[in-house]
Parts: sequence; C-alpha cells; structure tokens
Amino acid sequence: MVKDDLEKLVLLSDHGTAQLTDEIHFYLKQKLNDKYLQGFNPNHLYINRFKDGEPNIRIDTNVRERPVFVIKSFNALTKKYDPQTEKAQTKFDQAKGYEELFVINDALKRASAGDIVNVIFYIPYLRQDRKDQPRRPITSKRYAQLTENSGATRILTLEPHFKQAPGFYEIPFDDLKSSILFSEYFESNFDLDNFVIVSPDLGGGDRAEELAKNLHLPLVVNYKRRDPITGDVKVQGVLKMSDVDLKGKHAIIFDDMIDSGGSIVKAAENLRQEGIEKVYACCAHPVFSENAPDLLAEADIEVFVTNSIILDKEYPNVKVISLGRMAAEAIYGIYTGKGLSKNLFNYDNFKKLVKQSS
Repeated sequence: MVKDDLEKLVLLSDHGTAQLTDEIHFYLKQKLNDKYLQGFNPNHLYINRFKDGEPNIRIDTNVRERPVFVIKSFNALTKKYDPQTEKAQTKFDQAKGYEELFVINDALKRASAGDIVNVIFYIPYLRQDRKDQPRRPITSKRYAQLTENSGATRILTLEPHFKQAPGFYEIPFDDLKSSILFSEYFESNFDLDNFVIVSPDLGGGDRAEELAKNLHLPLVVNYKRRDPITGDVKVQGVLKMSDVDLKGKHAIIFDDMIDSGGSIVKAAENLRQEGIEKVYACCAHPVFSENAPDLLAEADIEVFVTNSIILDKEYPNVKVISLGRMAAEAIYGIYTGKGLSKNLFNYDNFKKLVKQSS
C-alpha cells in the first residue's frame, strides 16, 4: 500500500508527450486513487513562445510540496501561437527542448514543488561523453549539470547511450531497459523458433545479449572497424556467439538508437550474405535523421521503436511500442519508495505485470 503521508502525485507533459502522459496516467490510476494521483490535464503546463522566440512557461496547477513528474520530449515549440485558434507546431530540437526543460524546472522550483522528476526517455548529447580528441567538449556532462542546476531532483530515462551516464549526475538517476519492453512484444507477437538476435557492433553486445537471454535465442554480433580519420567503415563481418546455422533464419538487430540507419543497413547486408532470410530491427530511440526510415524501407527492414522520441509522422515500416505501462510502473515505484528492480529489471515479473494490467 501507498504510505498515507505521501503528497498527491502530479504529471505534467509538453506538447509532444500529452498522449503518452495520458496513457501513463491511465495505468497509474489502476494503482493509485484520487487521494494520491492528481487528474491529468495537458493544460496544467502552459508552454508557448514570445514573438522573439523566448520560451513562455507557466504552471497552471498547484504543485506546492507535491512530487511532480515532468514527461518531457525534445519536440520543442517552434514559434508563438494562439492556443484558442491554433495547434502547437513542434519540431525535434535538442537545444530548444533543453531550453524548455530548464525553464519548466525553474518554474516548478519557484512554485515550491516537492520533488521535480525529469522523465526524459531520450537524453540528447550522450554520444559526446568523453574527450576523445584534443580541444573537444564533454557536452553530456555540461547538460547534466545544467539540468540539475535548473531544479531537477531526479532523472528517469530509457536506455542511455553509455553505462556511465548516471555518474554525470549528482542526483538520483533511474534508467529503464528497452530489452524488457521489446522482449515482451516479440514473445507476444512472433513465433520466435527460427530467430536470432543481432548486435550491430561490439559495443552494443551486452544490450543485445539481454534481449537474447530473455527470449532464449542465439546471439550474433556484427563487427566493424572505422577509419580513425574519416570515420568510414573499413572492415566488417559477423561473429556467431554460439554454434548456430544462420541460413534461413530471421534476425532482429537491436540497438539503443537509430540515427541515419546506415549501420543497420550494413549489418543487414552482412547477415543476408550469411544466409539470413528476413531482417528486423528494433531500437529504444528513433532519432531518424534525414531519410533514415526510407533507407531502412528500401533495405526491406521492418523497424520497432519506442515513443521515447515523438515521430513527426507515421512510416509504413515503423511500429511504435509505447512506454506508457513501463513508465507508469517506474513512476509508481519512485513515488511509493517501492523501487524499480522487482518489475522493471526482471523479465518474468514484467510479463506478469503486463498480464495483470491488460
């Protein structure tokens, strides 16, 4: 049971995450009554811009001493609009998305919110995590500091790009595993007898291994070596992590993000040369720069992604698997102090959770 002394939980969304936040609220309401959970209204967080582009933020609900979970995307508002007559226009923009987040946190801090939990499933700039060349910034560390300084007291995210990401923050940092979500989806919707799991590179081997273990499938790793100057791939091939014949098999390539799609397409080419019949791909974060979905479609690759990044349109070869249920369970665990590990890091327990809440 929830402790009686807990303040009412508040969910806030930006323009991009209103639908996802409504879904999260739906699942939370199965666990919390009105005494503990405030009704969700997308208008409780007013986000607009002045004519010169400055963010215009206002909290339109009582948050004093209450734990507030801000479900924030990086689909930032592009310009000033009239909410009475227009629909908000947004665009994926890391800099403007962070700008909105910082001002929201500041508004909540000045409104005496209790905890300010930033639910940012996709954290930008995590690829810039080290000084690998002279005179280079560690941008991910800088934005971690800025997020904390703006008022955030906790981070909830999904599949950060590198394992050391929590160490860049001085506040609690919870990261969910997309392998749990994809495992449940594939097991429920596919006959997996003829499948293998593939990591697109050596660095993602641990991530893909988790998916392979959950589904009791063989693991294959695509390896590649890049030119240190140009970044072009020089050598690549396929490593079988177990004795498996790939001829006639179906493959699921699993990565944390798909940006241009080039690595997935190259991996698919290698797999088909080894006899793989059908190639699927899944990733936590559909960055999809330029024409990535079209490139993947041309390569006959069906893609499964989460809504950690809000896509600007639908693509025929892209299936979005919602984070709503998983996020709700994580928020419940943080709010009540029950923790996340029992249901969100154990695949068998997560399957039971899904069955109970369906």
